[in-house]
Amino acid sequence: MHRLGLLALVLLIGCGGDDGPVAPDGGAEPDAGPDASVDPSDALFDPDHILEVSITLAPADWAQLRAEPDEIGLPQTTCAAVATVEPYTQFHADITIDGVTVEDVAVRKKGGFGSISTVKPGLRIKVAEYVTGQKLFGLKNLTLNNNVQDETFISQCLGYGLFRAAGLPASRCSFAHVTVNGEDLGLYSNVETIKDNFLRRNFGDDTGNLYESGGEFTPGGTEYYQPKNDEANCDDLVPVVTALAAPDDQLVDELGAVLDLDGFMRYWAMEVITDHWDGYANNQNNHYFYNDPTTQRLRFIPWGIDALFTGRQRTTRPASVFACGTMPWRLYDAPETRAMYLATLRDVLDDVWDEDAILDEIDRMEDLIEPVTGPLDDELDDVRADFQRIDTAQHR
Repeated sequence: MHRLGLLALVLLIGCGGDDGPVAPDGGAEPDAGPDASVDPSDALFDPDHILEVSITLAPADWAQLRAEPDEIGLPQTTCAAVATVEPYTQFHADITIDGVTVEDVAVRKKGGFGSISTVKPGLRIKVAEYVTGQKLFGLKNLTLNNNVQDETFISQCLGYGLFRAAGLPASRCSFAHVTVNGEDLGLYSNVETIKDNFLRRNFGDDTGNLYESGGEFTPGGTEYYQPKNDEANCDDLVPVVTALAAPDDQLVDELGAVLDLDGFMRYWAMEVITDHWDGYANNQNNHYFYNDPTTQRLRFIPWGIDALFTGRQRTTRPASVFACGTMPWRLYDAPETRAMYLATLRDVLDDVWDEDAILDEIDRMEDLIEPVTGPLDDELDDVRADFQRIDTAQHR
C-alpha cells in the first residue's frame, strides 16, 4: 500500500497554505563516583542492538494474561471517576534482559483497540511492584509494544527519533526480541515509559501533573483525561479551556500563559509530517501532556505512534493541518496562530526532514531487525518511497 498523506501535506504547503544511580541488576550503588552522570538505562535503548528479553511466569498465568479482554472499552481512571476494576491483571514473573535477571516483577497485558492481541500481547513490566526499590538498568517500568499495527516494525523507533530531533520530549526506543516461557514472540519495540525517570530526564522535575489521552480541552471534556499521578485532579486544565475561548487578538497571550505554545506548534507539526493519524491533532487520541512545574505550562508528549506513514486522516481541515483536536482547530481558526503553525511546519520540514539521513536510518534499522523479522523489502520500500516523494515535492 502506497502512502500518499505526506505528499499531499507538502503540496498544500507549496500552494500557500527516581532515585539515583543503580546497578543493572537493581542493586543500589553506594558510591557512584565518577560514573554518577551515566544513566544505566541507556543500555536498554542502544539503537544498534536488539535486546534479548526472556520472561517466565506460571503457564496458567500466561494463558490468562493472553486471553484477557480483547474487546473495546477497558475501564480507566479519569479525572471524573476511579475505575472500579483494573483493566488487566498483574502476574508475578521473572525477567532476563541480555543476561541480567530480576526476579518477582509484575507483568500485565498492555494495549487496546488496534494494538491488543491474544497471540502477541503488548506487555507492561513493573520491576518494583513486589520488591520495593527494585530496578532493572535503573528503571522501575518497561513497556514492550507488540507492533501488531506496524507491518514495518520501525514506526515507533523511527518516529520517536524524529520527534526528539525536532527538540521535543519523546521516549527513547529500541528493539527487543521477546520470548515468554520459551515461546518466541518475535520483535517488539522497547519504548521508554512515560514515568518519573522520563520526566526528570526531559524536564528536570517530576513533581508536576501528568495526563494521558481520553479527554478534550472543552468545558467538561477535561474530566475524561487520565491522571497518571495521585495529585492530579484536572483543576490545572481548566485555564487551558478558558484560554482557548479568548478572542483571536488575545489568544496568543492567554494560551501562551498556560501552554508552551511554541512547543505545541512543533508537536502538532511533527504529528502531521510523521502522519501520526491516531494522535491528538487528527484523532484526539494517543498523547500525554505534562504540567511542567518549572514553567507552569503544559507540554505535549507523543505516544502510541505504531501506525505512522499510512495516509489516514479524519480532519476536515487541509491534509497539512490535522485539526480534529479542539486545540489545533481553534489555533488554525485564528489568523495569527494559523500563521505561527504554518511557519513552524515549514521550519520543521527544513530542520528535521533530511531525506538522506532518514533513508540511511531506515536502512540501518532494516539490517538490524531482519534476522528476527525476516525480509521487509515491500513494507520498507513503501516507506522509502514516501520519504522520497515528500523531499522532491518540498524542494519544487
